[in-house]
Amino acid sequence: GDKYYIEMMYDGLVRIFDYYKTTADEDGVTTFNLYGDWLGYDNQEGKLDRSALSATYTYYSGLLLSRMAEIIGRDHTEL
Repeated sequence: GDKYYIEMMYDGLVRIFDYYKTTADEDGVTTFNLYGDWLGYDNQEGKLDRSALSATYTYYSGLLLSRMAEIIGRDHTEL
């Protein structure tokens, strides 16, 4: 596939992910609510834990960023 957009946006995405890491607690888990009102926190039984969502999406963002790094041949060991 075409790597152009990944190559073009990769450095900016790393900077955003670096910000996510600054919100992590002493265990390296991001529990700060990084997601605005666009992400629904309600389910049928009440409110979801925002910390769990932030930690999950931060992990997933890192996973995707790591895959993008592999695609364009960049080092991703520090992610």
